[in-house]
Amino acid sequence: MEDSNGNVNRSCDTSGRAKRYQSVRHKLFFWNLLLQAAALWLIWSSGLTFFFRNRAVGFWPHPAGATFLYFTFFSLYFLLIELPMEFYSGFWVEKQFGLSNHRFLSWCWEEAKKRSLSFIFSLALVEALYFLLRIEPRSWWLFAWAGWIFVTVLLGKVAHIVLLPLFYKSEPLQNESLKAKLEGLFAKYRFPVRGIYRINLSKTTKKANAAFAGFGSTRRIFLADTLLEHCGEDEIASVVAHELGHAKRYHLLKGILFNSAVSFFMFYAVYAILNRWAVGFGFEGPGDLAAFPLICFVGFAGGLALLPLGNVFSRFHERQADAFALKEISAPEVFVSALRKLGETNLADFEPNPVIEFLLYSHPSLGKRIRYAEQFAR
Repeated sequence: MEDSNGNVNRSCDTSGRAKRYQSVRHKLFFWNLLLQAAALWLIWSSGLTFFFRNRAVGFWPHPAGATFLYFTFFSLYFLLIELPMEFYSGFWVEKQFGLSNHRFLSWCWEEAKKRSLSFIFSLALVEALYFLLRIEPRSWWLFAWAGWIFVTVLLGKVAHIVLLPLFYKSEPLQNESLKAKLEGLFAKYRFPVRGIYRINLSKTTKKANAAFAGFGSTRRIFLADTLLEHCGEDEIASVVAHELGHAKRYHLLKGILFNSAVSFFMFYAVYAILNRWAVGFGFEGPGDLAAFPLICFVGFAGGLALLPLGNVFSRFHERQADAFALKEISAPEVFVSALRKLGETNLADFEPNPVIEFLLYSHPSLGKRIRYAEQFAR
C-alpha cells in the first residue's frame, strides 16, 4: 500500500504483525496455564511428590534440610517441564517477530541467572513457610501473610539497586537538555528523585519502556536506551509524566493495600484447605512436605480467578495516570505520538479483542488511550 508520495505505508504491515504477535502471546499464556495445572496434577496423582518427600527426609532428616532437598527436586521437575515452553515463548517467538536482540547463548545465560535467583528467593520463602507450619500450626498463615507483605515492600524499595545490575547496566542520563526538562517537571510537583538513569534495555530487546523504581530515598527513574532512540524529548517527558501521575495519585500505596487484602484471603484459603483436606488427600497433615503441590495449586487457582479483578484495578490507575499527564503536563498530540511510537516499537495490539483485554490487559488498549487523549484535545 502506498501513500500519495509513492512511499510504502508500513503502518498496515506493523498492525498485522502486532496482531499476529499478540495472538501468539495470548495463546502461549493460556497454554502455559494448562501446562502448569497439568504439571501440578501429575506430580500429585503419580505419587511423585511422596517420592520426593521420602527421598528428602531419608537423605537429610533435619526439617530444614529435608525442605531444601524436596524443593530442589520440585524445582528441577518444573524446570524440565517449563523450559521448552520458556525457550519457545521467550526466545524463538521474540526472534521470529524481530523483537529480540539475544543470541542463543546469551539467552541461555540470562535465563540461567533468572532461574537461579528465582530458586534462591523461592527457597528462602518455602523454608520460612514450613518453619512457621512447624512452630505455629494454628496461626502460621497470618505470620506468613505479614512476612510476604514485608518482603514485597522491601523488594519494591531495593530490587532495582540489588537485582537490576545483574541483568542490565545503567548510567546517569547524559542528555542535559532532557535531564533539565525532567528535573523541572519533578521540581514543579515537588517530587524528589534520586537520579535519572539510562538503561541498556537493547541488550536483550528492541522494545522500549520507562519506569519509576523504588520509593522514598531509593526512588529513581530508568529510561530505556530504546526509548531514547525512538522518541523525542517532549514525547519522553510525556511518558515520564504518566509515571509521575502514578506517584501523585499514590498508586503504589494503593497497590500495596490492594495486594495485601488479596494475599490475606489467599493465605487464609491455603490454611483452610490444608486443615480440611490435607489428610483426606493422603498427606500426613498441613505441614507435610508432600502437600506442597496442593499449596501451589490453591495459589495458582486463586491467582487465576483474581487476575481479571487485579487488571480492572490496574487499568483504573492507568487511566488516572493518563489523565494526570494530559491535564497537568503533556500536550495531547505529543502524548498520542509517544503512545503510537511505543505501540509500534513494542508490537502492541491497538484494538485487542474486548474479552482478552478484560481478562489479560493491565493497561487500557492503546486505541482507547489514544481516543481519550484526542477527545481531551478537542
